[in-house]
Amino acid sequence: MNLSGAAGHVAVVGGPRTGKSTLLRTLVTSLALTTSPLETQFFVLDFGGGAFAPMAGLPHVAGVGTRSEPDVVRRIMAEVQGVVDRRETYFRAHGIDSIETYRSRRAAGEADDGWGDVFLVVDGWATLRADFDDLELELQQLSARGLTFGLHLLVGATRWPDFRSSMRDIFGTRLELRLGDPMDSEIDRKLAALVPTGRPGRGIVAGK
Repeated sequence: MNLSGAAGHVAVVGGPRTGKSTLLRTLVTSLALTTSPLETQFFVLDFGGGAFAPMAGLPHVAGVGTRSEPDVVRRIMAEVQGVVDRRETYFRAHGIDSIETYRSRRAAGEADDGWGDVFLVVDGWATLRADFDDLELELQQLSARGLTFGLHLLVGATRWPDFRSSMRDIFGTRLELRLGDPMDSEIDRKLAALVPTGRPGRGIVAGK
């Protein structure tokens, strides 16, 4: 997977017990293995049953908030919003026109705002909408300008209709596991019906 450019926001969609949390964890661990904690940082909203609890000790992971910790969840959101706001000011002050320019300057030791590429993981979008509905709009606004400043969303959901249409459009990378109703597929309904049941991790990608 290439998360550069417009493909930087990722949606993982599948029915219950199809491997969404495991796939999100795989993305996080893969990035942690191939980049340093200076290059990538993760903030995690873990609404999927505690799948990310064992990863809280990773040096790349800046924070993990669960459904039972609303204060932590809001603090994580405030921190991510602050990173993007401060970076926007930093870019303007230093004449940086894109995150690509920032990465190259940072690698050369010519720029550093203290953050690399920031990933906000939301494992359980339906829970966010149900329990933190005010944060959904905040996330939508943040995602619209996030890629310009190196913020990526990694989101897990049970169904595509869980996302508002305007939110659905921002996901340049889509990974679709077995759906409860293959007719909901955003990639290919006929192929979605062929994804085997009882085989977590099996699914289809945009290339079909």
